[in-house]
Amino acid sequence: MYYYNKSSDANRESTGILATLRDSSDGKVELIFDDASSVPTLDAVSWSQKHLFTIKEFELDRLEKMDFTQAELVEIAESLLTRLKTLRR
Repeated sequence: MYYYNKSSDANRESTGILATLRDSSDGKVELIFDDASSVPTLDAVSWSQKHLFTIKEFELDRLEKMDFTQAELVEIAESLLTRLKTLRR
């Protein structure tokens, strides 16, 4: 799925969330959210990680199959939106 961003990077908020996946030593995958802030550059806006926001761990097989419950997906979405709302203040 692709969403077109109608505004330029220069019009974005100066804070946001970085999302990454990291393999853990026990065969699981961690979904990591970090607070980030924008760093203006010549051609666009780069983002710099500021500090850890949260980590959620999943079995690798569940991630590969996208086998999540509705409640788990809602929890991830609510966490992201709540943090973004907080960062805007």
